[in-house]
Formats: sequence, C-alpha cells, structure tokens
Amino acid sequence: AVSNVYGPLCQEYGVKLFVNMGGYGSRLRRWQQREASLRGFMINTPSGASQVVIEHDDALNGAGGSLTIEAFVYLDQAPGEFKWARILSKYDHTEDNRHRGWEWAVQPDGRFRFRVNQESPSDSSVGGEVALTSPSPLPLQRWFHLATVYDMENAMVRLYLDGQQVAQSSISPLPIRINREQELYFGRYGGSDSHRFNGMLDELRILAEAVEFEKVPETPYDGTEPNTVALYHFDEVNGEGRLVDAGPGQRHTNRIVSGLESMLHKSMPNFGHALRPTPAETE
Repeated sequence: AVSNVYGPLCQEYGVKLFVNMGGYGSRLRRWQQREASLRGFMINTPSGASQVVIEHDDALNGAGGSLTIEAFVYLDQAPGEFKWARILSKYDHTEDNRHRGWEWAVQPDGRFRFRVNQESPSDSSVGGEVALTSPSPLPLQRWFHLATVYDMENAMVRLYLDGQQVAQSSISPLPIRINREQELYFGRYGGSDSHRFNGMLDELRILAEAVEFEKVPETPYDGTEPNTVALYHFDEVNGEGRLVDAGPGQRHTNRIVSGLESMLHKSMPNFGHALRPTPAETE
C-alpha cells in the first residue's frame, strides 16, 4: 500500500511524504500518475515477499465475452479459520470498487471460489458479482487440475476439477468488467500484499473461449492452440529476468519483484518447473 506519513518537517513545510510498503503494484502506479511532481518524496520499503504481476490487457478479462482459466495447482494447506488465500487476483475492492474484475480464491474452509464482477448493463460502472464455489475442499499436498469457464453466450459459469465439472451456475449474459487499472497478481490479493497463497502453480493458460473439459493435459501446451491469450510453463526466463509467456506473440508483460530463483520448484513429471508465487503468511 501507499501510505501518507506526516512528521515535524512535513508539517512545517506542508509536504507529504509517501511510504510504499507493498512493492510496485496497481495502487502505487495510480498514485504516481496522480502525484507525478511528488515522486521524489516516495520511500520504498521491502514488501517482505516476492511478487509476480502481469500487466493489464483487455483479453485477460475475456473482452470477447468468454474466458477460460486453467492451471495445475498444489495446495500445501487450507488458509485456516477466518483467512482467505488468492491463487490469482485481478481484483481490488478499494477506490469505490472500481478495480474489481475476477479472482481465484481459497476460502477458510478450503473450498475454491471463482469470483467475477460483471459490467453494469447501463454503463461501465461496477456491476453485479458472480461467485462459483466448489462443493468440497480442494485436495491438499498433491497436484490437481483446476479450470474455470466464463461463458457469456450461454449465460453460464462452470468449474472443473481434474477434468470433471463439479459446479455450474447461471449468470446474466454480460461480459466481465474490464478493470484496466488493475493488474493480475499471482499468489496474493490484487489490492494489497495479503491473503497469500500457500502452494504452487504450473501450466497456467488463459483462453478467449468457453472450453468444455473432458480430461486434463498430459503434456504442456505449445501455445499454438486456438484462442490462447496467455500461457506460462514457469520454465523459461528471458534476458530481463521475466517469466516467458509462451502464448502467441508473448504479448503480456510481467514483473517479478525479487527472489525469482526461490520461486521456481520441481513440478510434476513432464512439466519441468512450477511457480511458488509467494511465501505463506505467518502469524
């Protein structure tokens, strides 16, 4: 978060000092845009955790009306009583909720929730919320395949676990809200460095279509599959130290804030490495 700090000198000269406690994220970028003349008064402090962020692209919100998100997930443990964990989060409640989009979350009881904010039917303001929850807790300490499908054409949202549909719900035939000022965060809540995910991700793929799953992939995708928006194997790092997007044109820019080597771990057979996006929160 970006916080105001007032001290004796600040009070005497009427200057605001800003302290960045959470790395470089959407909130800091918006502050810099608003307060360009005050950037010299920003103090950066360590966020305490590595971060992986994908910068916004309308396609990441299913701009055409359909969006499929799939990945292999390894969950060390459930978040615990009164705690949530975010696997993926393109979502932020702050600033009058204008940055809501979609997210993958694990509830305190270990069940999975896919949450989506729809476009308002009358304007571009915040619309209705859609939430689809798994009927039982996610598996622990083993790899499983997770997929969510937002199907605007058929007014349906679906959830798949290990290739089997486990939940579905009817929705209003509206697109997902395009929250252009909110980036996609891995392993933490999009609005702050909190609600960390204690586990690993592999073979993350985002598609601009509503897929019907019958099985899970046995080998990695190659990025040429139709309607692929983004594909992360978590095996390659480019010359700038960024994870390689194996999708068409490698179009999505990601930033890694410290600790890349410690984030890559051995994955399943045939799948190389997996990403542990952030350390678990401690009490």
